[in-house]
Amino acid sequence: MKTYTPRFDLPGHMTRQIGRIIVRYAYLEHYARVIIYELLNLDAKRGRVAVREPDLTDRINMIADLALFNGVDVPETKITSLTKKTDDNKSLRDLYAHGLWTYDNGRWMVQVARGNNPRKPGTSKRAASRRARPAGLIVKPENLQFMVADLEDIIDELGGLHNWIKERLKSSPEKQRQ
Repeated sequence: MKTYTPRFDLPGHMTRQIGRIIVRYAYLEHYARVIIYELLNLDAKRGRVAVREPDLTDRINMIADLALFNGVDVPETKITSLTKKTDDNKSLRDLYAHGLWTYDNGRWMVQVARGNNPRKPGTSKRAASRRARPAGLIVKPENLQFMVADLEDIIDELGGLHNWIKERLKSSPEKQRQ
C-alpha cells in the first residue's frame, strides 16, 4: 500500500473553490435556520436558545413540519429534491473541509481516514476500516467548480421554497387565527 505525504499548499484556484464550498454550505445551514425561526415566530436570539442545530437535511424536514403546523402543506417533491441534493453534497463538503490533502503524479487527492471502505467477502470490519486503510479521492478543479454551482442552485431552490411558504402563510386561515 502506497503512503502519501500530506500537503497543505494546495494551489490558490483549488483553495478558493474549497472555501466557496464551505461558505455556501454554511450559508445554506444558516438560511434554513432563519426560515425555521420565522416559522416559529422567534427572533435570532430566542431562536439560538430554543432551537438546536440539526444537520441540514433535518432542518429542511423541520421547515416542512413547521410550515404544516402553520397551515401550509409543502409538497413532498420539494422537500425530497432539497434533501437529496443536500445529502449528496454534505459528504463531499465534509471531506473537502476535513480530509487530508495529498499530491501524487500530478493529481491532487483528498484522503478519507474515517468510516469504512466497502468490505470484501471474508474480510473483517477492522480490515475495512479507513483508519487501517485510508481511501483517497482524486479531486479535479472542475469538480470543485461544479460543486460550487450545485450549492448555489440549492441556495436558489431553498430561497424559492422560502418564498413559496411565505406567500401561502399570508393567505393561510391557520396563520390568521394565531
